[in-house]
Parts: sequence; structure tokens; C-alpha cells
Amino acid sequence: MATISDMAVGLTLSAGGFYAGIAKAEGRLGSFKGAVGAVAAGLLALGGASSLTGLVEGSMEAIDANAKLADRLTVTTEALTGLQHGADLAGVGNEELTAGLQKLQRNLGSAANGSAETKAHFESLGLNVAELANMPLADVLGKVADATNALPDSFAKSAAQVDLFARHLTG
Repeated sequence: MATISDMAVGLTLSAGGFYAGIAKAEGRLGSFKGAVGAVAAGLLALGGASSLTGLVEGSMEAIDANAKLADRLTVTTEALTGLQHGADLAGVGNEELTAGLQKLQRNLGSAANGSAETKAHFESLGLNVAELANMPLADVLGKVADATNALPDSFAKSAAQVDLFARHLTG
């Protein structure tokens, strides 16, 4: 017949096994936690490396696109980057800048090839088309900016800039 002291000894022995099992489980959980932490750190490092690789690839693509655009516009990459920075400060996007520069080039080409109307727009600003046609685009842009800034009022400045940068003049 079991007595209370036998039960107490049995419970103590059972509880001791229980606590030993808990300690063993905690040890295993600690090892598992360490392994999961190492795997997570590795994945984060890999993700960081992947992000860095993506950043470098994106930067290289942007540099290549800028170099190709500079070639198309016949300006140096440095000049184009400077123009883009200035345009950004003025709130003008790269697409608008590119479109304006391309239209300026087309209009200058048209004037240099004999379009009387287009040539008249440049000459009305005191600009010599033959001289401009032999300059790098960045220098042409500077001459045009100086000429339009010399106009008496903002309406005349805007009209001249629209004529040269926003419209393809024909004639």
C-alpha cells in the first residue's frame, strides 16, 4: 500500500526528470536559436550583397544611358550631367531637358541648312547661325541663354525660349 511518503518520493523523482527534460529542451532550443540566427544573418548578408549588386548594376546602367544620350546630343558626359543637375534644380525633368536640347539642335541644323524662318529666330537674338553651328551644344546653349536673358521682359524671353526649345521651326 502506498503511503504519502512514497507518493512524495515518486513526485520528487518525477519532477526531477521533468526539470531535467526542460533543461535539455532549453539547451536544444538555444542551439536551434543559434542556428536560426546564423542562417538569418547569412540571408541578411546575402540580401545586402544582392541589394548592393542591384545598386551597382542600376548605377552602371544609368551611367551607360547618360553616356549614350551625351553622344546623341554631341555633348560631353560631364556637360550633360551639369545640365541635368541645373535642370533638376530648376524643376525640369531629364526628359524635358533632352527634348528641349534635341529641338534646339534640330532648329539650329535647320537654320544652318538654309531655313530662312528658323535662321531669323536665331538672328533676332543677335546670334550668328554659322558660328553656333560650329560650337559644341553646351556652348550654344550658353550663347542662347545669354541672348534670351538680355531681352527686355519675361514675355519676350519666354517667347524666344519656346521658339528655340519647344517648337520645331520650319520654313
